[in-house]
Amino acid sequence: MNDSPTLYGAPYSTYTRSAIMALVAKNIDYRFETVDIFAPAAREMGYQAIHPFMKIPALRHGDFTLYETGAINRYVDEAFPGPSLQPDDARLRARMNQGTPCPPGAPGCSPTASPSPAPSSPSQP
Repeated sequence: MNDSPTLYGAPYSTYTRSAIMALVAKNIDYRFETVDIFAPAAREMGYQAIHPFMKIPALRHGDFTLYETGAINRYVDEAFPGPSLQPDDARLRARMNQGTPCPPGAPGCSPTASPSPAPSSPSQP
């Protein structure tokens, strides 16, 4: 059995590129299968059996299939040897995960930013 994982995605997808970066950072030999989720051929090839929501990316490693970029990246980090892609410190790891789904430039979403303090309530006379 070939133990190399297969990543399903599209080169135009930032989510797919994030998973590719994790695989490359861990120096993993992987296969890439291009899937155009907007084309009818994706359903015809049975991609929905790999990702029930017909999104990209998805990863297959042996008999294990996984989807959602964050889950894929954490699995790649923890299942393969190489440098850790996540901080050891729980708070720093939480900040990293907090920043993952944020849109670029959103206030307080940078993995290194401290959250803004809650606005104070106006005092009542």
